[in-house]
This record gives sequence, C-alpha cells and structure tokens, in this order.
Amino acid sequence: MNNYLQNEKGTALIIAMIFLGLLTTIGFYAIFNSSTELTSSARYKSDKEAFYAAEGAIEYVKGDGYYFTTKTTMNFPDAAHPTVAAQDLSAAGTDATGAVTFTTSGNPPPGYGFSAKDTMASYFVINATGTSQAGVQNIQEEGIAKILPKS
Repeated sequence: MNNYLQNEKGTALIIAMIFLGLLTTIGFYAIFNSSTELTSSARYKSDKEAFYAAEGAIEYVKGDGYYFTTKTTMNFPDAAHPTVAAQDLSAAGTDATGAVTFTTSGNPPPGYGFSAKDTMASYFVINATGTSQAGVQNIQEEGIAKILPKS
C-alpha cells in the first residue's frame, strides 16, 4: 500500500483535469455575462429610440402652429396637414403618434413678462407615444401655453 501511495504517475492528468474544469466554468460564466450585457444593451437602445421619437414629435408639434388652431383634440400625424413632412413622423424604423388637446384659455402664465391686459394664452397638453424598431414604446406628455395678443 505504501508503494502505491508514493507512485506519482497520473498526477499531471488529475491536475490538468481540475484546471480544465475551472477554465470551463470561467468560460461559461463569461459567455452568460456577455449575453446578458448584450440583451441589456439592446433594451437600453430600444428605450432610447422610443424616448427620442416621442420627444422629437413633441418638439415638432410645438413648432407647428397648425396643431394649436383647435379648441378640441387634434391627433398627429395628421393626413390632412398642409405640410407633407408632418403627415408621417416615422424615421429610421421609429414612429411617433399622439394628440394635442386644448385645455383652457386665460391669462398668460406668471413670470413670462406678458401683460394680462394685452395678451391671452391658450393652454394645451401634448401626449406623444414613440415606438422603436423593436416595438418598445415610450409615452411623453408636456403642457404648453401659446400666448397671443388680444384683439
């Protein structure tokens, strides 16, 4: 028995098998971790695409006086819009839709430097839904006041 315990043949094989198992475990962990990171990165990209589509639609609508001529709700994009570019708000696989809703009219907001005797304000709420290429949606809402001179 003593002779059998002092025999070192095969020790290198056992050590190599232990290291092989250890390196295989580290490799599987690296693959799992990188695939999780890729999935997370793709989701983040889709969220940002949808967010920027909704924000871009709000900014576009805010600069377009056509949507603020109503005293009700006006959806966008609008097929009847006189500007062809405003009839479709999709770009690079993203899309944006929404509505501009008239809420009330009255005095201008305080702190804007406009006199209530010379101007009036119409208040609107813009709701926009941006959709990314992957189908992720992001909803944004913004309230604005359009200040006009009294006639």
